[in-house]
Formats: sequence, structure tokens, C-alpha cells
Amino acid sequence: MIEMDRNDEIILRKLTPDTLRVYNYLLKHNPDEVSLEELSQNLGLTKPTILHHIEKLKSLDIVEQTINGYKVKEIVKITIIKGYRQIIRKAVTTWIPLAIIFLALAVSSLMVVPSPQYQTFIIILCLIGFLISIIEIKRLL
Repeated sequence: MIEMDRNDEIILRKLTPDTLRVYNYLLKHNPDEVSLEELSQNLGLTKPTILHHIEKLKSLDIVEQTINGYKVKEIVKITIIKGYRQIIRKAVTTWIPLAIIFLALAVSSLMVVPSPQYQTFIIILCLIGFLISIIEIKRLL
């Protein structure tokens, strides 16, 4: 896992894909100001949605409001962005497939295993694995 300081972790928790899109757009136009209208048109998001993401970025103290719009106040370290991608990648490549496998095993055991006792045992084990996978996905995201 990438080493991040406490402040990076706080920022990472507040970032969503659309918040990152807004931030990256502002970053591309840094140090110029970008209007709400321009952000909305170029990102394909409504103005209220843009304002929601701007407020998140302002609360992190990395974007500021100016007379003509918004601009980057602080450039976020790349470790935060890499950390965000790594979390998503881990959820997609590890825990989501495991949850699907456990669920498929539980369902297929009903069709393949003749003994109700073994079916119950297999289903309980699969459900435990499925629940652990879901808990890990929620923890990551």
C-alpha cells in the first residue's frame, strides 16, 4: 500500500470520481480561474452538482472561490490519487469477485449436493465468505 500521511487520508475519504473530475479540470487550467458555467458545460454536470463537489474541495482547503469562479489553492500530492485508484482496484479485483464466487457456490450447492445437511453447511460457509467480502468492499469504499 502507498504510504500516506493523516491529511492525505482525510482528503482521500472525501474524494469521489466526480469530485476528482472537477479538481482535475481546475488543475488543468491552473492558475487561471474557471467559472461555474464552464465547469458545468465541460464536465457535463449540473451546476448544483458542480457546487456540491466544489464545496467538498473547498472544505479540504485545496480549491478557493475567486471573483470570476474557482481555482486551485493547493495541488494535492499524487499519492492521494494513486491511493484512491489502488483502493478501487483492490475492491474490483479481489473482493467483488470473491463475493460473486461465494454466492455462486452457495446457489450451485443446492443443485449439486444431494444431502440437505451438507447443503446447509456449504451455504453457511459461503454466506460467511460473502458477508466478509461485502464488509471489506464497504470498508474500502
